[in-house]
Amino acid sequence: MKAGPESLRTGGAEIGFGTAALAAMPAREAVRLLDLAHEYGIRHFDTARMYGHGRTEALLGQMARGKRDSMVIVSKAGIEPPSRWGRAFARVAPSLRAVARLGEPRFGRFSPAAVEASVRKSLTELGADYLDALLLHEIEPAQMSDELAALLQTMKRQGRIRAIGLATSAAHTLALQRSHETLFDIVQIPCASLIQTDISAFRPARVILHSVLGERLQAAFDQLDPEFAAKHGLAARPTSSEETRRQLAQLLMRTAIARNPGGVVLFASAKDAHIRLNASLTGAEEGVANDVERLIRSTAG
Repeated sequence: MKAGPESLRTGGAEIGFGTAALAAMPAREAVRLLDLAHEYGIRHFDTARMYGHGRTEALLGQMARGKRDSMVIVSKAGIEPPSRWGRAFARVAPSLRAVARLGEPRFGRFSPAAVEASVRKSLTELGADYLDALLLHEIEPAQMSDELAALLQTMKRQGRIRAIGLATSAAHTLALQRSHETLFDIVQIPCASLIQTDISAFRPARVILHSVLGERLQAAFDQLDPEFAAKHGLAARPTSSEETRRQLAQLLMRTAIARNPGGVVLFASAKDAHIRLNASLTGAEEGVANDVERLIRSTAG
């Protein structure tokens, strides 16, 4: 799978844009944000069949018209959105548990037929001939079959997918890499996994890190001490708490970039300024990265 321009410029990870939240926005605004990310040099776009009840891929496909050759589009199979009828029934009787479940995503869809159908639907929604990578979404080792592995290799030979990957927990990822040594080109794991497992354990697959911010940012903010803030030029709390949070988010992102050379670090945002800023980030210096990692470890107890 080809690396994007940011990984070559920084010597660290490439910045990628996550699309999970876009379906909650008006379509025009979602496409505008995707265009903005592309304009600022982001080339890696992460989506999934289940995002937005299947709507997000279509939004990304709309933005990709005329730009596809300059983009890396990664989608996922294994979690299907609820059917239209299921969502309708769930809205009518949300208090009935059996009915409400009809409106929930359907997990564990890893039969060859289900994955084949998922890829076909993704390509249709994206208006594309191929995916740069297909990731198996929250797969567990027991759900991986020889038949599924054969299908993935066939689709790769056909050019419908250009890389085969995983998007599951770090533990499941390592187990699947051990049982299928040459199958997976790329793996997507939560950034928090690096507290327990060195990133080199997942290689030679290309590593995508997600969930760099969110709960990790809040935990780091809560643990922030004046010495760390002063050393790294963060605004004093509490009067500048939002500015401090923004600066700390940059440090977390820059540390993830530095620790994942040749890989990808994902972020998501609905704010133009955040997209512009994150697109320009470079890897943190070694001393800064070490300090940030100590702070993160302190939040994990």
